Amino acid sequence: MMIKLIKNNEIEQYKTRYKFYNNRCNCCNKVGDVNILEVRADESSGGTVIVLCDECLKKLGKEIDEKIR
Repeated sequence: MMIKLIKNNEIEQYKTRYKFYNNRCNCCNKVGDVNILEVRADESSGGTVIVLCDECLKKLGKEIDEKIR
């Protein structure tokens, strides 16, 4: 599985690929600085793209940490 995180200050480098994702958080609908979380199977062309603001990304990280422990 490949998990790729593109922080809000790196989106310009990938603008042609993610240009339509970079404006609204999927969780809280906040507009502006968002991060792109891309999850896909190894060597797959399809996957899931989740757009999250910094706050929601931190919450997701905490929830994952709690579930793993």
